[in-house]
Amino acid sequence: MSVNDAKSSQSVYPVIIHKSLEKDDISTILQQQCKVRFSDTTVPYTCIFPMSGIAFMIVALRDSLMAWPPDSTVSVHSQLSGRIEELLKIHRHSFIIALAALHGDHEHAALMALQQRFFSKKLNILIAHNAQECIAHMSVIAKFTCQPGNLAMQTKVSKVISQLSGKVAIQVLRQIGISQLQSEILLDCFGSLAAVVAADGENLHNSSVDSMTSNSILDFFREDRIPV
Repeated sequence: MSVNDAKSSQSVYPVIIHKSLEKDDISTILQQQCKVRFSDTTVPYTCIFPMSGIAFMIVALRDSLMAWPPDSTVSVHSQLSGRIEELLKIHRHSFIIALAALHGDHEHAALMALQQRFFSKKLNILIAHNAQECIAHMSVIAKFTCQPGNLAMQTKVSKVISQLSGKVAIQVLRQIGISQLQSEILLDCFGSLAAVVAADGENLHNSSVDSMTSNSILDFFREDRIPV
């Protein structure tokens, strides 16, 4: 294998697509960009990016309700509810991509019904008008949540954080619930917001800030989240 071929193979992300999407435009486009495998054992209408640990379910809004156009009840289709429940149970990180060529009143009603139906669950919903937008959503999220993409993004974010002025750094800390006084103490102690973000629990507890402040910082910056 040549160097160019090696680089090319490294840039191709594997994707597992449920057979329900095998003849869809989404599948056609993904096959041009990724190494695709079809499966009938995954959740229907899903695309899974194993290197990122993320699953995407394509939901056509026109098929999402018991009645279309929406009637007075605006009820989510029982089969779709079952698929989403299965998705959330199996995949720790997942997204619903709500697909509709136009997003008018009917589509907004469907989105509202989905949000209300899964209000107590961590349901991430993205909006798309066509297959290309679905691919764009999936590609960006998958790219920056798997190595080396996530490492590159973290490096860029760290560089931006390190260049923030003191006033801006205090504003950032204030946005996550840290008081003006505690923010100033943190910056005086660590010198920059980047150093605050990188600090561990012991260093934070030894920085003269109260325990509530140090715990808030640890909870916010260490929380397991997917950058979008």
